[in-house]
Amino acid sequence: MKKPPDLSLYPVIDTSYVSPSQVEARLEEVLRGGASIIQLRDKIGTTRMIYELALRCREVTNLYQVPLIVNDRLDVALAVEADGVHLGQDDLPVRTARRILGPHKIIGISVINLEEAWQGQADGADYVSISPVFKTVSKSDTREPAGLETLRQVKRELRIPVIAIGGIASENVSQVFSAGCDGVAVISAIFTQQDAFEATRQLKTIITECQRRPGNNGFSE
Repeated sequence: MKKPPDLSLYPVIDTSYVSPSQVEARLEEVLRGGASIIQLRDKIGTTRMIYELALRCREVTNLYQVPLIVNDRLDVALAVEADGVHLGQDDLPVRTARRILGPHKIIGISVINLEEAWQGQADGADYVSISPVFKTVSKSDTREPAGLETLRQVKRELRIPVIAIGGIASENVSQVFSAGCDGVAVISAIFTQQDAFEATRQLKTIITECQRRPGNNGFSE
């Protein structure tokens, strides 16, 4: 059985927020700040541009020995030997992605309710992402927020890790960990801040404190 990844602090480097020319510098900052896993999200670049950007990210994450996940693009993930792929409900089915990637790569799936979460687990996902938990401006293609009760329900029912994304900030991180999540994926909470390293470090400190609380279900290595 493969070891589950540490999903506790999961920055999503989105090229809508970070210029491709700045991705490596920002990536270094968040990795130094304590990011446990990284996702590259590029909805606007050409396939060649995303491939070259992912290659550069792969070099940096290899140095820090932190997993790199590519959003949507299974072809790019394969080409750069990324650690896995994150899929949405309208992307390639998880079962198909698993058949192509094999048993050892990481596959995540965005879900909004328990039914989708169950399906993701049944299809072979390694984790599900409740997306969005709160109202968010970081992604324009999201559905109505699922809320904390859905997060609690999904966490109670699933065997695989459950992470939260959407409107996550230092002010509400403790709420989602109290609801049982295994980690948080963040975009604006880090990449709209003046100092990405410091923003990451502060979130990491809060998450570590949350994980130490008695009865917390958050995942940590």
